[in-house]
Order: sequence, then C-alpha cells, then structure tokens
Amino acid sequence: MPKLIIEIKEKKQWSFDWIKVAAIGIPSLYLAMIPILAIYFGMNLLFAKEFMQLGDTTFTSIAGIVFGYVLLDSLKK
Repeated sequence: MPKLIIEIKEKKQWSFDWIKVAAIGIPSLYLAMIPILAIYFGMNLLFAKEFMQLGDTTFTSIAGIVFGYVLLDSLKK
C-alpha cells in the first residue's frame, strides 16, 4: 500500500490491465461473492451448493484476497 501511494503521487500516465482482471479478478470475485449471491438468487448458481455445504469461509476469504491483489496489481504506469 505505501508503494502504491508513492506511485500515485508521481505525475505519470496510468494504465489498467483488463486482461488480468477479466481472467483472474472476475472469477475470484464471483467465488468470494457466492454466499451473498446464493441468498439473493438461490442455490441455482454455479458452485453455490458445494460452497454452502462446506460451511467454511476460508475459500471465499482467499478468493477475496486474490481479487483485491489482482485489482491493485492491475494498475500500471
């Protein structure tokens, strides 16, 4: 985070790596949001039954961390 703040203060052209976000970020966001989406849309979602039967939040937490890392790592100069 401190490195990101230092890079933001510099006046340079920024870019965003859409391919990394589409390939890794969106699927990890979906996996992290499965418990919430299953409440609203039911158990007909892909992988919803498996995740709800596990009852463990470790996998969804890891998917959320992966999404956050990919989102921050996709910002480039």
